[in-house]
Amino acid sequence: MNKRKMLVILFAGLCVLLSNCGGKGEKSGNSSITGNNTVSSVINSSDSSSSKPSGGTSKPSDFGYVLNADKNGVSVVYYTGSAANIVVPDKIDNLPVTGIRGSERLFRGKNITSISLPDTVTSIPTNAFRGCKSLTTIKFPANLTSIGESAFRECESLASVTMPNSVTTIGPMAFYDNGRLAKVTFSESLTTLGGDAFNSCYELVDINVPASLKTFQGRSNWDRENCAFAWCLKLPLATRDKLIEQGYSASEF
Repeated sequence: MNKRKMLVILFAGLCVLLSNCGGKGEKSGNSSITGNNTVSSVINSSDSSSSKPSGGTSKPSDFGYVLNADKNGVSVVYYTGSAANIVVPDKIDNLPVTGIRGSERLFRGKNITSISLPDTVTSIPTNAFRGCKSLTTIKFPANLTSIGESAFRECESLASVTMPNSVTTIGPMAFYDNGRLAKVTFSESLTTLGGDAFNSCYELVDINVPASLKTFQGRSNWDRENCAFAWCLKLPLATRDKLIEQGYSASEF
């Protein structure tokens, strides 16, 4: 082997050696400093957003509010949490929570299982809990007087409801299409029941009929006289007769 050929071989070997050293060092750096951390971050982010179910109980800091006109109380206008159990506080910043307003769809469609409202709230607004498909438990305020239109519509896991005796009015479609609702205990002060209030509650079999209930409203866009219990096919005949006695239309079951 001549001298020139030997020098070419040595030079090529040196280039390979330097290339391997540089490559190995760069790969090590990317793997330990950049690569692994990036992958870990993506995995953790995915785990926290999709594989872990929401749970726990809401905190007062999850609620936004506005001052009432008299500045002696507040009304909740938004909810930013993701808890499964909603507890609306009776006070925020030492002021009583007297209402839920602003956004009538405050909790609509959220994945919640229970709701507890403070006794300082007297009405539940339109659409407030509509489409809360996992909702099974409601603690109504002791001083509640009215439940708004579609307030608990399409709450398909709700099986039983007990209302405080202060409730006088239930709005149209308030519990519409609650397919598992089997028992409702009405307020003994209930006077007015809106059209389609319990329409399509196919499992409804156990209700009381308060003597005070005399007004069965229809819906403004329908010709039907009243239809609060349309498609409640399991209501006993004795219950139907009692409702008819108090003014409900026999043709609207």
